[in-house]
Amino acid sequence: MIEFYPQTIYYPRETVEEKYAKGELSSIQKRLEEFIRRHSKSIYDVAKDEKDEPGAKELMDAIRILLLSKGTVHPPSEMADIIREINKEIWYQGEKGERDIQKIGELWEQKYAFQWREARMFETFVVLEKNEKRALELLGFSSS
Repeated sequence: MIEFYPQTIYYPRETVEEKYAKGELSSIQKRLEEFIRRHSKSIYDVAKDEKDEPGAKELMDAIRILLLSKGTVHPPSEMADIIREINKEIWYQGEKGERDIQKIGELWEQKYAFQWREARMFETFVVLEKNEKRALELLGFSSS
């Protein structure tokens, strides 16, 4: 099984699982399902590189490979989330007297963007793991 864990930040799996249990990752789950539907042919193509008749393991690994290669499940929604994070930083820095919005945004990008993307990918991998049966259903895979 292909795994992913953030290398630049400490983000305990338990924290992600708690967020999942509270429903805080439902938007990621929805976008992941859309990603699987949208890329089902590519997922099968990648899985068939491993095995002519791919099973659940090969299909799940193919999803993970595509996630890693694309880096996102839905660029527009992730860009909107990043903008919200930058706006939070602008507010926070504004409270401290910093008013150069451009500079604040650039500094956020330099300091946090990579870590944010790693954290999002980790959350996506956990959501995928928790929804393996659904992912396989979306691909039309039946183990019988």
